[in-house]
Amino acid sequence: MKTIILIIVLLVLEVSVKGQENTSDQEKTSNHNPVNIQNTQNNQDNFSVKQTKALDKILSDIASNNKRLKALRELYDAEKTGNKTGLNPVNPEIEFNYLWGEQPLPGNRKDLRVIQSFDFPTVYNHRKEVANIKNKQLDYEYRKEYMSVMHSATMLYIEFAYLDSYIEDLTRRTEDAKILAQAMESELNAGEANILEYNKALLNLANQQQLLIEQTSILNNVKTALTALNGGDSLTIDTHGPYIPFIEADFETWYPTVRNTIPDIQWMEQQSLLNAEEVKLNASLTLPKITAGYMSENLPEEKFSGITVGMTIPLWENRNLVKSSRLKSIASQNLMKDMQQQFYFRLKAKHQKVITSLANAKSYRSEIESHTNAGFLRKAFDSGEISLIEYLTELSFYYESMDRLLKIEREAGIVAADLLYYQD
Repeated sequence: MKTIILIIVLLVLEVSVKGQENTSDQEKTSNHNPVNIQNTQNNQDNFSVKQTKALDKILSDIASNNKRLKALRELYDAEKTGNKTGLNPVNPEIEFNYLWGEQPLPGNRKDLRVIQSFDFPTVYNHRKEVANIKNKQLDYEYRKEYMSVMHSATMLYIEFAYLDSYIEDLTRRTEDAKILAQAMESELNAGEANILEYNKALLNLANQQQLLIEQTSILNNVKTALTALNGGDSLTIDTHGPYIPFIEADFETWYPTVRNTIPDIQWMEQQSLLNAEEVKLNASLTLPKITAGYMSENLPEEKFSGITVGMTIPLWENRNLVKSSRLKSIASQNLMKDMQQQFYFRLKAKHQKVITSLANAKSYRSEIESHTNAGFLRKAFDSGEISLIEYLTELSFYYESMDRLLKIEREAGIVAADLLYYQD
């Protein structure tokens, strides 16, 4: 009887030891779970500041090296210099006359005249102000081009960050698929699995490898596009998960911070000032022009010299010029008010879309974190609770959810970039 009891105790201990070994093996295998979402979220929270600094560094490099921006700076500098033409009085006139005398008149006659014309003094002040306004408009035109290049770079960075995160995920998936295929091969050799299951594991591995190759190729294309924006110089691109910028949630708080950085509105405001200044300029042009100079007349027996002064009488030349410029000024003011209103409501609609997109991305990530079964799938498969088909089916559902999450976060970043376009 004692012998029987001893045998039973030894059997129980053996089963217990084997159970602990199986549990240990499952824990080791679980280290290859598809994706740790919580770690991804923590990384996103921890590195959001680093992401912003990384993007700022890229934008700073592109601003310095972009060849289009360099060419535009040179072009606008040339146009600014051209706008200063015409601020001085017109060139002086020199006239010389040599007249032959006929007999019985003695000798020949020689005349010399030097004339300088002047507009009314206020004309020059208004012309200078018009030139200054036009130069400010060129600054805003350049800023618009600058912001366009920065927006393109930001969009590429967002795409790069998304692809980098996706590829990191795909790399883990490929490693998991490779381990699974190796495990199925071992089971096939041991007679514990059939060829159909082994082929499914290989097909799953091939799909993950192909997807990884495709996305890596796209990532390289995006990096090439960023390099092109940087004037052909390579960039160091650091990403820490999908890039989702911070946008102030309250539109009425956010809009005043960007109101004075919108180049279209700034250009139109200057256009309104320009038209108002042209009214003053054209009014000054209706005032008399003055000519002054020196004149001499030389005859064989006589010589005359002295000053000459003249004045134009503005009767017909600029008759409707002031009226036309006033009407144009009124029209530009109305256009400016309309543009301000249109931008306000357009950006308000974009802002609402951005805030909704950011909230959806955050909510969807929270849902996946709360309801994912990723941590239990491999354990269930290794313990024989689910078949290979069930494991791959559940895993594909999980992968689809992760893919959708990354795309939602990318789209949130893209729509937010439309507002970043207007932020300094």
